[in-house]
Amino acid sequence: MFDQPRLGWLLPLLMGASAVAGGPIPAVDLPAVVPDSVRDTTARALADSRDRLSWATHPFRGEFHGLGAIAGGSSQAYDLSANGRVVVGANVDSTGGSRGFVWSPWTGRTAYNMLPNGVTGDTVATTISADGVYVAGNITTPGSTFADNPAFRWSLAGRELIPAPANGSRTAAAISGDGRVVVGTTEMTIQIVAVSNQSDVTTNVSADDVGPTPLTPLTILPFYPVGGFNQAYQYTRASGVEELDLPLGNSWSESVDVSSSGDVVLGNTSSNAVFVSPNLILQKQPVLWRNGEPVGLGIRPWPSLPAPGNTATDDVHLSPYFPNPPIFQPLRTTTANALSADGRTVVGVETTSPFVLYAATDSYSRDVYYPPSFYSESKTAILWREETGWIDLGELKTTSFRSFIGAEAMGVSGDGSTVIGEATVTCGFNEFCPFSTIETPFIWDEARGMRELADVLRLDYGLDLSGWQLDEATGISDDGTTIIGNGRNSNGQIEAWRAVLDRNTPEGDIDFDGDVDQVDYQRLVGNLGVTADDGAVFYADGDLNADGRIDQADADALLGVYQYRWKGDFNADGRVDIADYTMWRDHLGQFTGGLADANGDGWVNHADLALWQAHYGEIIASLIPHSVPEPTTLVATLATLLLATTKRRR
Repeated sequence: MFDQPRLGWLLPLLMGASAVAGGPIPAVDLPAVVPDSVRDTTARALADSRDRLSWATHPFRGEFHGLGAIAGGSSQAYDLSANGRVVVGANVDSTGGSRGFVWSPWTGRTAYNMLPNGVTGDTVATTISADGVYVAGNITTPGSTFADNPAFRWSLAGRELIPAPANGSRTAAAISGDGRVVVGTTEMTIQIVAVSNQSDVTTNVSADDVGPTPLTPLTILPFYPVGGFNQAYQYTRASGVEELDLPLGNSWSESVDVSSSGDVVLGNTSSNAVFVSPNLILQKQPVLWRNGEPVGLGIRPWPSLPAPGNTATDDVHLSPYFPNPPIFQPLRTTTANALSADGRTVVGVETTSPFVLYAATDSYSRDVYYPPSFYSESKTAILWREETGWIDLGELKTTSFRSFIGAEAMGVSGDGSTVIGEATVTCGFNEFCPFSTIETPFIWDEARGMRELADVLRLDYGLDLSGWQLDEATGISDDGTTIIGNGRNSNGQIEAWRAVLDRNTPEGDIDFDGDVDQVDYQRLVGNLGVTADDGAVFYADGDLNADGRIDQADADALLGVYQYRWKGDFNADGRVDIADYTMWRDHLGQFTGGLADANGDGWVNHADLALWQAHYGEIIASLIPHSVPEPTTLVATLATLLLATTKRRR
């Protein structure tokens, strides 16, 4: 029998065994009789050894890197721990088979057997606890289509089944911070009874089947698609699977995320998830379950159905099943995708479509309505807080020759201040795009709005994305400094990636060349007055304080870290002259933290004046030669100046 004191050997052993080279932390499969407390202690000890080794060998720094992919296949990342140091996802082979992996700086991308005992199939690790100890995901069993696919919870100390119901499946969408609560969706096949022209027919319907509306006896239209019946659930080891209560009048639900505490679950519900009738149209409403009680977050204003006969044209007959002309009716739905760790911020998408309703007459001479097979839609990324309700996150500010079409918010930082998602844009100049549009990941904050993530990585943090195309961002750490996603590497292979939002160059080095010199200051001065209202604004433009404006506060901050201020060149023009004295005089006696502070003590005083006097008249560097240039030299010089003062570095 296991007991907690006997686990003391575990961490030193792993530390010693792994001190030579990085590699997988071995998992153990504890017997079912092991108490939960011992199982949890073992899991945490194993995970702690992995994390300690990762910190020791891979300290925090700004970086962008792929997580690797199997030969002939791909890797896909889905979630990360609160600190961004552990990533989970799946390796996908050339046949489409998948196996869940865990990545950390020490172990690299390691595929584990996450299948509970006695279960076979493919696994996908979809979510990981904030502490990086527990993983949950989905299982696809051999030969299954819609039913009989369970979910799982896994740790280095064992594997656990979240069983599927009869004629149904379960998916795991999210896990609480300590791994105690898993939330997801139970997907069930349903049975409906309808009336055909010949006789009563009973039909089993799944998400891939077709059939009519069940609200009234209708002629069966075999091409009419319907969905399955979904129910949101939460799972704990102590209580098992618990279906979450539905708001009054709703019959369909899904859960998509959970707060770090496990007390708040985010999902979507619908009053009719399968069919369309003259009185009711499929509509989702985001819901928060707080301690099991559902609270609807509301939706945007919902248009009413048109009266039969209000048609767009009188001579349209699209098929024998639709003898009447079509009715054009826009629809708008609101769908939640993610919840902040504190449970206070929700992000998602509002979808508006020119939904065309076709009027038809059933065998009882009653008017019924059917959705079309194909229709276009527009998407708006949205955010909800209790104090504001739903707000629009605006349009993408792009630096390339692309036009914004729509966006969907997919993830949010722990405090709700940073949002990630996907934007749809038209293809840029000389950009290969087979469908004329492309999906690109974005990052949003209140000060700077929605910007392309690739631009942010390059122009805010100086990271190298050479050869990469970023397709999607799938997760963000609680503090917003680490983002994961999937894309295509330089070989065209789909590969998971990870980006750490930090700079490896000195503060104020906006051209990322390793020093803070006159070029940095001149670039910033050339952009003074630019704001996020004008377009995308970046650190490389001079927005040092990330407030979406390039102003005097940024200029003063850069002068405070300018590398030649110790010589008395307080205005960063490359010369120590009377203009620097004027700046010193204007700040005399002030605590500036660097501005006009030659000796770096934070104060502007006569000690700084003495250093200015010692270097007075010195030429440190110059963007423009002081001698009178020849005409050809003058042209080259002016070109250099224009480059140095350009308002954008792309």
